[in-house]
Amino acid sequence: MGWIRLAADGEIDSFGTSKTNDAVRKLQRRIDGLVAIIKSSEELNLRRLSLPHILSENWPDTHTAPAVAPSADEASIDIETDEGLFSMLLSNVFQNAIDASIDATGETAAQVTWGFTDQSYWVRVTNPFKGDRFALADVVDVGNSSKMAHQGQGLSLIKTVAARLGLSISLDGVSGTASFSLSGARPHG
Repeated sequence: MGWIRLAADGEIDSFGTSKTNDAVRKLQRRIDGLVAIIKSSEELNLRRLSLPHILSENWPDTHTAPAVAPSADEASIDIETDEGLFSMLLSNVFQNAIDASIDATGETAAQVTWGFTDQSYWVRVTNPFKGDRFALADVVDVGNSSKMAHQGQGLSLIKTVAARLGLSISLDGVSGTASFSLSGARPHG
């Protein structure tokens, strides 16, 4: 990927802010995701991470800033997860939200909300979408995607990674608003 970036930087004015750069970064995330799945049989590399920080760091669109907010006046919390797998899951979720909102409204219109209880944490990503209603079971199968030129692999990958990390996920759409949620156990101690 580095060679592609180097060649493109020499050929394209303003490569860093170009659509080509965005496409190369999306390809890199897909490759990272496939590598993560290949390594999924290996032991997880668990580390403590700041939830708000990892949410912001994995926003894939360099032209917009994510709207990341706690559900209440909550302080930052740490979660314990495999950063590579969790990052790959988030970047896919975020990219799906961005793509769907652009398709529906012509602009990035996704919001990220997080919160926690004594036992668990949760993250919800909402965005507009074209349509009225759907559920995770309707779109998770590989090859089933409403987005042009997509193969529907992102949600299948998200489901696989979530299971590997012990996360619960849900996705539904009602009245033109999609809502993806994930939840996991908080670390002890």
